[in-house]
Amino acid sequence: MKLRRVAAFTKEAVKSYAKEALEPGCQVVSDGLFCFESLAEAGMTHTAIARGRASRRLVDPRFKWVNTCLGNVKGAITGTCRAIRRQHAGRYLAAYEYRFNRRFDLPKMVPSLAAAAAATGPKPYRLLKVAETLG
Repeated sequence: MKLRRVAAFTKEAVKSYAKEALEPGCQVVSDGLFCFESLAEAGMTHTAIARGRASRRLVDPRFKWVNTCLGNVKGAITGTCRAIRRQHAGRYLAAYEYRFNRRFDLPKMVPSLAAAAAATGPKPYRLLKVAETLG
């Protein structure tokens, strides 16, 4: 699972994200939203599964784990932060992604985080605010 905030659901934004975060030639399965058509242009194999209107959808087993992961993300963020605000969404997702990617090696999580914190120099407040606009 890879979580990143994109500027918009446009073909350009999805294509840029795919080139940055996905391996060339990987297989991507989506719900058929128009912006995912650009994945083929980015060198991925794309399979669209059209879902139709929400009122007529059946639960599709191919999306079971996607929906489970998204539900867990939302639950973890709202359970910890109580609300998701646009300016903080990137940081919330990054924090959850960090924990998610290290969930099988919990004993190393705190020392790894401590090493990263020790290796990172101090940052002035103005640079921290930039992260919120780029997040």
